[in-house]
Amino acid sequence: MDYEDAKKISLPHLLQQLGHQPVQGKGSSSKFWYKSPLRIGDKDPSFKVELKSDAWVWYDFGLGKGGNIFSFVMEYENIDDWGAVMAFLRPYATLNTDTQITKEVYSKDSESGITIESVKPLQHPALLNYLSSRKIPKRVATMELMSLGEKNPAQARAIVSEVNYSLNDSEKIYFTLGFQNDKGGFELRNKYSKLSCSPKYFTTFKGQDNNTIEIFEGFFDFMSTIVIGKYKDALPNDVLILNSLSFIPRAIEFIETNNYQTVITWLDTQAEEARKLFTPLISYVHHKHLLYADYDDLNEWLIKR
Repeated sequence: MDYEDAKKISLPHLLQQLGHQPVQGKGSSSKFWYKSPLRIGDKDPSFKVELKSDAWVWYDFGLGKGGNIFSFVMEYENIDDWGAVMAFLRPYATLNTDTQITKEVYSKDSESGITIESVKPLQHPALLNYLSSRKIPKRVATMELMSLGEKNPAQARAIVSEVNYSLNDSEKIYFTLGFQNDKGGFELRNKYSKLSCSPKYFTTFKGQDNNTIEIFEGFFDFMSTIVIGKYKDALPNDVLILNSLSFIPRAIEFIETNNYQTVITWLDTQAEEARKLFTPLISYVHHKHLLYADYDDLNEWLIKR
């Protein structure tokens, strides 16, 4: 293999052989984005590979370095000997470039067309401003709580995360608040959109009293009670956020299975038929909607009071 042969090696296919996949929804057939193969712990894609003048080039925005396939091997293997570089590339000289590049993806919902590109700690100023407009401070949104559900029940997570997503395999990436349910799906909210992606389910959090459970329709009402109650590190009671009224039958099954003695609901003011579904429970049921009867829901009461 000579220099010209080595220069023709596809860098995206080489990276795939080395175990590095580009990010789904970012890039095109001639441009790919990766979590940097040169830096451990790169959370956001900051390593770009693109085809220019029939040759693949790369640039690592975290390192501030870039170049061709030869300079990549030097950085990747930490070598500066030309013979060693050529020896490293020799086995890859016959890579099948007809093979499709497999793209990394956090999750993809074929039903809604939503692809979750990344989930990370909440930090985007626009999302923090949106929370502030709903009277929810960052301290509350990022409060870490334990789930009562089957998915990672022993692992605490922030109430809200920052989610990057794309729609219908578009290259455009959007950012939003992400509220995860007990099966790993997300409710997605920002100033302009209200979406959700499968699997759809309710969300639970562990409180200090496992005899009482509080029921919410959505996560903004749930966070509103934390603001009102000025809770710091723990919830007084177990919590279930429905994410959709259609999950009330499953929520009731969850309540009965776990033998809760007291049920407190914080449903929307107009959700009278939904409240009636909790009436047959043997447990003591206390509906809180009269506290915010002049408003649509608890969060609106918090904003306008």
